[in-house]
Amino acid sequence: RKLYRLLWELQMKREVHTRDNIEYSDNISSARKERITCLFDRYKKKMNGIHLLLP
Repeated sequence: RKLYRLLWELQMKREVHTRDNIEYSDNISSARKERITCLFDRYKKKMNGIHLLLP
């Protein structure tokens, strides 16, 4: 009975751990997406500036 309880606690810990990892990777991917959109916006602004300079 004690062994079963120990296994159950380990399983719960593992589930919590994987859930944290999933959230962590989601945060990383969203930060990466934000950086990409920021770079893209800067690129578009630069292209607009060049477009304005051209006759």
